[in-house]
Amino acid sequence: MSNLFPHLLGNEHLKELIAADIRRGTFLHACILESEKGNGIEDSALDIAAAIACKNKESDLYSLPCGRCPSCEKILNRNCIDMITIDKGDKASIGVDRIRELKQNTVLSASELDCKIYMILEADKMTEEAQNALLKILEEPPIEETYFLLCTENSEALLPTVRSRAPVMRLTPPTRSVTAAIIEAEFGVGSEEAYRAATAAGNGIALAREIIRGTDDGKARIKAYDQARAITEMLATKRSKSDIILYISSLSLKKEEATEILRLIYSGLRDIIAVKRCRDIATDLYPTAEEARKYAGRITARGAVAISDAVSNALSSLDKNASPKNVMLAFAVEAHNALFG
Repeated sequence: MSNLFPHLLGNEHLKELIAADIRRGTFLHACILESEKGNGIEDSALDIAAAIACKNKESDLYSLPCGRCPSCEKILNRNCIDMITIDKGDKASIGVDRIRELKQNTVLSASELDCKIYMILEADKMTEEAQNALLKILEEPPIEETYFLLCTENSEALLPTVRSRAPVMRLTPPTRSVTAAIIEAEFGVGSEEAYRAATAAGNGIALAREIIRGTDDGKARIKAYDQARAITEMLATKRSKSDIILYISSLSLKKEEATEILRLIYSGLRDIIAVKRCRDIATDLYPTAEEARKYAGRITARGAVAISDAVSNALSSLDKNASPKNVMLAFAVEAHNALFG
């Protein structure tokens, strides 16, 4: 089969299923695309939208989307009036008014395409009222050939009634080596730098690109990655409690930053536990299993589990809007006491 969905890396079986449905004209009118942060879900959704509207979609002689027909060009260049994107913008959520506007638009016939496509980014940020307002048109769009692509990092945050009307398609990130190879080829960086970016991005190609470009999001991620590794390794190498507290006190932390660091620490602990039990594993925080083993020999599995419990407690405190700095300091004390008393 020709090349499918160039921005949707990996996921070969899923891509073939989606392509077959689109070519047959049986693609569901509503679906939830779930992907980890930084995996380029918006670009993947645009590929799927372009494929739905593609003038050459029924021919195996073309890629899907073909990228050449007027429909593909308009969607992929983001200047198609029949491809409507909804996001929360600078607000905390997507309110019911945005969905009411969407509903009003769904009664209008397509102008440029043979269909209408609605892409809702960060769909889990819709308020409950907004999600309820969306239910009717998800179930029965006013006009045939209307499609809804709900993009999210967490489909479980959507109401069960929404999930029952739009099946979840989980997009997994490519392997680390694939992401690193793409980054190395695109940016001309060394293999070590590319691999570090891929690791810090959790293999997500979009976030890895942000890291190499040095954007604000990329800088924030690599900073959190380095800080998480530093804290994990200070615990594993039995640094004093005062050293760890001093290090955390030097960090400037907001809730989002503290949450990211704690989740990355949890990933590092999972690596340490895994390399103790298995010879060959795919690591999360550490670039390779060999690097994780440097620290796995210095901390017991029970100790790693104890720190994991401290991470869970800290994340729970952050959810209750406790001070991020105080939460991180309390985590350090709890983790150190669990390891060394």
